[in-house]
Amino acid sequence: MPKCAVCQVECTLRCARCQGVAYCGAQHQRAHWSTHKPSCNANARAQSSTSTSTGASQPRTTPRTAAERGGPTLNVHSVPVGQSPASMMSALTPFPDTLSKDETYQRLIDAFRLWCDDMAIWRGETYGLYNEDDPYPEFVKFAKKARKHLPLWWTNADDKAVLKMSREHDWANIAYAVEKSDINEHYGSGMFAMGLRMWTEKVTGIRIA
Repeated sequence: MPKCAVCQVECTLRCARCQGVAYCGAQHQRAHWSTHKPSCNANARAQSSTSTSTGASQPRTTPRTAAERGGPTLNVHSVPVGQSPASMMSALTPFPDTLSKDETYQRLIDAFRLWCDDMAIWRGETYGLYNEDDPYPEFVKFAKKARKHLPLWWTNADDKAVLKMSREHDWANIAYAVEKSDINEHYGSGMFAMGLRMWTEKVTGIRIA
């Protein structure tokens, strides 16, 4: 079992972005980020710019297309095998009015976490954890922009609830980084990250890829 990079206690949590370093909790991940950041960024960039067509990592010599980078462009050929039209459309509509409050809160937090990762990798702009900062102030700004794109039942009380969840939830916690593969695995759909990205474009006005 791996050991926490800070206290050397055996643990099961890993950096969600590169999977290369273990932590026993969010506090130690934040404390270690300034040390881990260079190798984490290097590993993430290397993974995003290599090809595995020969079974080994090879340098990419041409720019990646939006589809290759996992951007929001929907390509019918990229739809995962076995993904039904209904489940695909559900994934591409991450905030239906029928969703429970807790699930809506989690998806908003995950939209922010994925946005931070995308901005760092594809645009070189760092926020929160990726800038060695507390991600909370940036999430507050993100949530405020998102308000008009959320279900009609959303109120000021929900603003407070999602901000509280963002600090305390086991999964949807802004102290932890995520990337496309983490989101898709968590929600059980190869299209879910794409759905969040398309939605986040409307919130931020920024097209990632």
